Amino acid sequence: MTTRKTFVSLILIVLFSLSAASVQAQTAALINVTQTAFDICNGEQLEGRFALDIFDANNNLLNGSTNINATIFMNTSNGRSYSRVWAYRSGVMQSFAFGKSGPNFVYVDVYAQIGAVVSDTYRYGCDGSITRLGNGNIITGPDARINPNNGDLISALYLATGKDNKPAIRVYDIDANSVGLLRGDYSFSVFEPYIGKPPKTNTVITRVGRTVLIALSTGEFQINVGPDAEGKVHEVILNSMPPTRITFSFFYQR
Repeated sequence: MTTRKTFVSLILIVLFSLSAASVQAQTAALINVTQTAFDICNGEQLEGRFALDIFDANNNLLNGSTNINATIFMNTSNGRSYSRVWAYRSGVMQSFAFGKSGPNFVYVDVYAQIGAVVSDTYRYGCDGSITRLGNGNIITGPDARINPNNGDLISALYLATGKDNKPAIRVYDIDANSVGLLRGDYSFSVFEPYIGKPPKTNTVITRVGRTVLIALSTGEFQINVGPDAEGKVHEVILNSMPPTRITFSFFYQR
């Protein structure tokens, strides 16, 4: 009798695990890589870290208080591939490592997948660089800032999760000692009225720190950073929110 109960319990545990994995695969609609870090690479082994925020179709955060499994795929410059399942909770970076087998490699491309949903791919180079290779080949800095070399010495911008557990853009103003000072978020709620409903003319939405958020008549969003000491204002242009493409421009303020 005890053996039968144990067997039934094991079946229920397995079924529950399969059901949970199925729910995750069905409900996950977006995977954002929110933090990245490079640890070491010597041509024979590369170690790095990244964190994931996982959202449903209504932009609700799914892994804010619980771990969700994601399959991590790693592909090296010398043609090797490897995958492994890790559990991710929002804001917590997981480590990965890729060891040598064959010729030395110079980079590893890493991305996460849940069901049919795939994150952007990040390239971890042995020179310490981290490059976002997602839609639009968006380049990010080693700390995942989305505006490297485009006003990030004034204000650094990051993909983040707001207090409402929805996608946001976080703003850090950079002081004279190159220290980032948290100024706040552009929350999803300030973007939402203009998603799919662009204004007839470019419209200033709000400001955070030394940045300004503008809804463009094209349906895009633009964050102006600056001006700097020379009067240069950097334009960070998001195709939507959350963005899948980011482009840059600038102008000089008179």
